[in-house]
Amino acid sequence: MNNRGMEITVGAFILIGLMAAAALVLKFSQNTSASYKDFVFSVAFPSADGILRESRVKMAGVFIGRVVSEPRINEKGDRAIIDIGLAPSVRVRSGSQFVIREQGLLGDRYIEVLPNPDLGVPPIQKGDKVEGRRTSGLGDLTDDARPVVLKAKDALDQINSILNKLDGEVLTSDTQVDIKQSLAKLNSILTKIDNDMLSDSACADYAGSMKKMHSSLERLDRILAQAEKGDGVLGKLLSDKAMANDLRAFVLNLRQRGILWYRDSPDTKTQKK
Repeated sequence: MNNRGMEITVGAFILIGLMAAAALVLKFSQNTSASYKDFVFSVAFPSADGILRESRVKMAGVFIGRVVSEPRINEKGDRAIIDIGLAPSVRVRSGSQFVIREQGLLGDRYIEVLPNPDLGVPPIQKGDKVEGRRTSGLGDLTDDARPVVLKAKDALDQINSILNKLDGEVLTSDTQVDIKQSLAKLNSILTKIDNDMLSDSACADYAGSMKKMHSSLERLDRILAQAEKGDGVLGKLLSDKAMANDLRAFVLNLRQRGILWYRDSPDTKTQKK
């Protein structure tokens, strides 16, 4: 009986202690939430995804307030309105930026305040409405990557379909034989070109021919240079009109009488001229 009474006494003390601790926690949380409700203003965001009531508000890494109510839609339906309550000792200058960010790998969202560097501007007043923005987090990157992944999957499906058609329709047993025969013929042609046209003797002949052609071009250049100066036979024909007329008369007589009946007679047409 004594042991049972002791157990009941200890259990009663433990229960009373737990109830007291719960009451203290509840009272502290209520007092904390009430302290942030003394100075409340609204921030409009393009999206309030991930922001809940009691979400934290930080500035320079320091906890300065909380979201005091659930986010709601504005009258136009294009913005999410978030009511922010600040600690009594904190004031935020007008023109400061409010950004929704992610914290850690779990993606917990909080609101970060980027203070306006201009110290001369007045602080935000109770009940003001300001604009905020939202940065891209891991979830946004996943959402942005989803269309790219779907397009890549469609492209892979199309490539797979093309390969299947090539395997089933183009690369049949008959076409494979034709391809092998064509490759064999091409190999034979290349071998003949290598043995006949690109042999050492053929290359030597090409080199000799190119040397002769080069020599002939040099001689032609010399003849043309002499002709421009009036030297040589070609130069005489181009510069000496009398010799040119004699040559013309010779050719004309040769055409009219032939080799057997040729005789040297003056060109009447030339004389008339």
